[in-house]
Amino acid sequence: ELKDYHKSEEKELEQIIKGIADLGTKVIISGQSIGEMAMHFIERYKMMAIKIPSKFELRRICRATGAQAIPKFIVPGKEQLGMAQKVEALEIGGNNVTVIKQDRRVGKVATIILRGATDHLMDD
Repeated sequence: ELKDYHKSEEKELEQIIKGIADLGTKVIISGQSIGEMAMHFIERYKMMAIKIPSKFELRRICRATGAQAIPKFIVPGKEQLGMAQKVEALEIGGNNVTVIKQDRRVGKVATIILRGATDHLMDD
């Protein structure tokens, strides 16, 4: 009985992720951690997953991309999805960052990266 429960849970998770992929989604952004099984299916359908623990950052990304935050892990409607021109992982000054590039007409959020040799220099 326990094995059947595990199989049905796995099947349901795959159906949700397949439904998200069928909408044309390439990136899933989550405010919570993503389980190993979910990551397996996300990778199977060639999507990227990003965890953003800050609810303020999550709201900012939703506003910039035109997406709606969904409190449950379900297949969203097409109108709830956001859009970005490009999402990429880069290394800037020895730090790994995820850059979400957007058309200025869609979102009005900008980031400026300042770099300096020392913290003291940056404080000045």
